[in-house]
Amino acid sequence: MNNRVYDVFPWHLTMLCVAFSIVVYGIGAFLLGGFGIVPLGLYLLYCVWVEARVLMLSCRDCVYYGKRCAFGKGMICSWLFKRGDPDRF
Repeated sequence: MNNRVYDVFPWHLTMLCVAFSIVVYGIGAFLLGGFGIVPLGLYLLYCVWVEARVLMLSCRDCVYYGKRCAFGKGMICSWLFKRGDPDRF
């Protein structure tokens, strides 16, 4: 089996993953928007909270911290949080 390991992920893979996440969150927002602005707002706040938790608890310790990873969060994490311990990942 040929497993690829990237120093920095190719743009097309990162954009595919980011687009998928946006579509999933967008579908959720569309569905909950039908129930009113309050459920929609709560859902969007929840989405932001989940993404922040992933950045704080996982991305800080990842080997792709400060680099373009498959999910596009390695660079964003380096802008917002200090580097963690990669041994904890």
